[in-house]
Amino acid sequence: MERLEIEGVFGAVNAFAVDDDGQFAYLFDPRVDATIRINLSTGIKDVLIWYDRSFRHRRWLCYCMFAIQKDGSTYLPTLFYNTKRKHFVLVTFVTDLNNQVLYTYTENEINTDCIRFDRFAYNAHIDENIIYIIFYERFVRNNSTDDINATLFYVYCNYDCESHQMIIQKGPLPQGRWELPFIAHQHLHFLSTELSSSLLASIPMHENNESNEWTIRVVSGDQENKAPPRKAVWCNAWRNGMGWYVVSEKIINEKIQKITVWQLDVLDCLWKSLPLSIKTPLTIRNFALRIRNDNIALLHIDWDREGVFYKFDLAELMSKRPDGTAKQKRTDSELFQKIKNNKENVECIPTTASFYPNEIICPVCLDTYQDPRSLSCGHSICFNCVQQMRNIGQSNTIRCFACRKSTLIPANGLPVNFSLRDAIETLVRAKQLKLSGLRCVRCRQLHEDKNLWICLQCATDENITPVLNDGMDYFAKRAKKFAFCAQCILKQHSKHRLIEYYAFRSKYEIAKKTNEKVKKTVEEITQMLSTSIAESVEPLIIEPLQNSVLLELITACDVLSRCDEDDINHEVEAVIKAFRQRTINIANDLEKCIKYVKNVVLAHTRQKVTPIAERPTEL
Repeated sequence: MERLEIEGVFGAVNAFAVDDDGQFAYLFDPRVDATIRINLSTGIKDVLIWYDRSFRHRRWLCYCMFAIQKDGSTYLPTLFYNTKRKHFVLVTFVTDLNNQVLYTYTENEINTDCIRFDRFAYNAHIDENIIYIIFYERFVRNNSTDDINATLFYVYCNYDCESHQMIIQKGPLPQGRWELPFIAHQHLHFLSTELSSSLLASIPMHENNESNEWTIRVVSGDQENKAPPRKAVWCNAWRNGMGWYVVSEKIINEKIQKITVWQLDVLDCLWKSLPLSIKTPLTIRNFALRIRNDNIALLHIDWDREGVFYKFDLAELMSKRPDGTAKQKRTDSELFQKIKNNKENVECIPTTASFYPNEIICPVCLDTYQDPRSLSCGHSICFNCVQQMRNIGQSNTIRCFACRKSTLIPANGLPVNFSLRDAIETLVRAKQLKLSGLRCVRCRQLHEDKNLWICLQCATDENITPVLNDGMDYFAKRAKKFAFCAQCILKQHSKHRLIEYYAFRSKYEIAKKTNEKVKKTVEEITQMLSTSIAESVEPLIIEPLQNSVLLELITACDVLSRCDEDDINHEVEAVIKAFRQRTINIANDLEKCIKYVKNVVLAHTRQKVTPIAERPTEL
């Protein structure tokens, strides 16, 4: 873990966001009622100004914010509570690095009428450009039997930052004390720490889901049955199907607070502690946790009247656990032994290691070995390098470039270094895997497409229409969200409709080519329509209108009837004024006609387009 040597914003609480590449943090400063942008490398702060100054009014309370980069601009979806109108609004602002002005892009009002304000609580996070906001009612224990047995409710909001569409679902919570909600594997989860063992309540979050049946499971402890301390301050976030918790426990004897980090695997229903502990003063408060796509977490804390940042790599911390992936020394013997033990498992090679260490570089050509051959001294060189050295020296004896020892080339040639060749092939394969970015969405391990399956049932469960700007890429992105390795798909999706990833990719490429081909046809047809409309409008409207007004101008300039110059100017102005009004009226009438035609076309299109959930299961 690393404490950043830059100052945060005191009192920002949960109004904290980090952009995709981790360059900037955005925090709301309640002392000046403005959003502050902080360069996480230099610590330079910029105050972003609202173009709509009404947001500076104290009736707008800022709860949380998120940062998204798109088309060269930064979008800041921000959750406000309007104290005058008593409702929440998710306002998306857009800005860039130059003008430092926040322009209002979209506004989405959120109805939380079923949540009683005296029990109000919420949690929010962003995962894969989807903002999840969960409002819920806290359990309050008192002497009233009616209150103890009262039904508590939640409001689930799903905001797609690409299409700017929001889905809102409401429902009752199970009986008991539930808090710290998060989203993982298309389910809404609530945690209960009331008992000695944590409980996890889960319910599927699909648009067509009408069931209010919760599944409640016991969360098992980590090694030696360890679990996060119950009497502590908790904050959580989630990413890629995993819940992450920062827990701060007061150690009264030492007059400190101890911060620990935990992972909650919802599929295995298991706590996992990370090898991380921070000792802080008792006065710290207001924790906010954000996790980037690369599993880098940033924690913002109020610490003695200033904001403090902590940064840590969740994947690296998980690898340091006793059951995690241990760091390997990059020696030939260990590398070969790992390949020998599991040649078919690419994960045997640490993904954090360099893919081209010195051990796989030929000392002659200084490139990666191609068909490596073993010398009598134990070193290796490429087959082509052997041939060149033999031709240059005109001898069957060559000298090793590393140790200068001589090797006699036998009649049947130098032997192939199979261990080195296999190691290089595995390393190259691992690099290709890393570049492909294909991961199981549950275990987050890299896999080849032939070792991944797509759950068609989950991918087509929601009635979602593709966004035009995404094009065919929409299906590729959605497929990645439901891609699982063999072990994970058997655990969670064994009874669902499945398709191999490589088979999907083949069909996707065919469909994409077909789409591109037909798009050209559509462009040609629309161009013909545009030309036809222009050719029709010109003789039917423009020319008669122009001829009519020109004739009126000639009449207005009748010097035989109107000898006075002022009289002629007055008539000309009247003609021009009437002509301008006629053009406005014609434009308005055309707009109404076009809107009517547009509605007819859209209605016809909706009848033709079948929602994804109703299409055949074959992608």
